[in-house]
Amino acid sequence: MEQLNSWMKTFTEIKEDRILDIIIAVVIVILSIMISSFLSFLVIKIFKLKEKDQINIKKHPLYKSIKRIFLFLGIYIAVLVLKLPEDWFRVCNTLIRILIIWNVAGTISNLISPESKLIRKIKESHKIHGDDTLVNTISKSGKVGVYVIAVFIIISELGYDINSIITGLRTN
Repeated sequence: MEQLNSWMKTFTEIKEDRILDIIIAVVIVILSIMISSFLSFLVIKIFKLKEKDQINIKKHPLYKSIKRIFLFLGIYIAVLVLKLPEDWFRVCNTLIRILIIWNVAGTISNLISPESKLIRKIKESHKIHGDDTLVNTISKSGKVGVYVIAVFIIISELGYDINSIITGLRTN
């Protein structure tokens, strides 16, 4: 109840300079939404020199991930501008870090899907033809591994001791 009263007090004591900070933060978030597509397109274009087609670049698995990272960066800068109380800032900071971790895990998962260019090139180079059961099994196992690691990193980010969790999983 005290926490709720503290939050209500914070909202009722908004001054003119705080309103300006809020407006600047909203503008930063809107700008990050607007330019994240352009910046992610630019990053993909820089690293994929052969790719000229804009549609293919936007279908690239890294495109959406980089776009979200620029959005999260804009939100983080907006939180910095707001000069939130320490506990709120810590919560926002942890939340943004968790979103970035999950975003990276999703990107790695997309890169190892059976339809991705990377897996197709591996299939061609090792001349794996015919039944795709092996490729699908390896891909799904890799995805599960990536997400399990991401969950452990997120649990660690939340301040829990991973060693004790793993030890608890090992015992019968």
